[in-house]
Amino acid sequence: MGVKAGSPSVNHAHMDAGSFVMESDGVRWGIDLGAQDYESLESKKVDLWNGKQNSQRWQILRYNNYNHSTLTIDNALQRVKGSASIISSSAKPAFQNAIIDLSSIYADKVAKATRGVAIVAKKYVVVRDELESLDSVNVRWSMVTSAAVTLGRNSATLIKDGKVLLLQASGSFPIEMKTWSTAPKMDFDAANPGTCVVGLEMKIPAHAKGFINVALIPQGNTPINQQTKTLAQWPETNLI
Repeated sequence: MGVKAGSPSVNHAHMDAGSFVMESDGVRWGIDLGAQDYESLESKKVDLWNGKQNSQRWQILRYNNYNHSTLTIDNALQRVKGSASIISSSAKPAFQNAIIDLSSIYADKVAKATRGVAIVAKKYVVVRDELESLDSVNVRWSMVTSAAVTLGRNSATLIKDGKVLLLQASGSFPIEMKTWSTAPKMDFDAANPGTCVVGLEMKIPAHAKGFINVALIPQGNTPINQQTKTLAQWPETNLI
């Protein structure tokens, strides 16, 4: 499991604060599409080096948050001037984890946004997001994958190379499981064959606290406890 903080304003950066990659059993389940060759963009006169909030740079499919394993709030881009930082981490084998403050990345949408990722007992992964809304917001949770995806009510089954991963989701408000295409949207976008985005959407009312909890469970493993603790409790946690 790897997770990223940082800012879209850094040279060559993407809108991928909070994004993660995840693998188990020799399979990379959560992937990053990677950078697109600059010449392929410059040859089509894309305004690639303009990093302003509404510049053409952020229309590039591989560069915006819609196609990374992170959050999108009200279908908006992450804030270029925002910066995410790792505020807590632990290497304890029973509960390896890191917590990231994403608040300034989504500052015009929510009062607070925090993401925690954990490897639990070296068996499965938990990604937990906690948010405090300003107005009512729609939150999209995404994971980019090259696996075949079948959606369930609050879950998704991923299959690749004969292996299976169960994505088990819950939230403080009703969630809807979804997939999104990674096919090129502009004539300058690179192709992304064999990939898609899997995740969910959840609406948080105005001035409310909400959470999304996703467990990524390799075949043959069982979560220790479905009732995941809040991120405030993580630093003192040995097991969920």
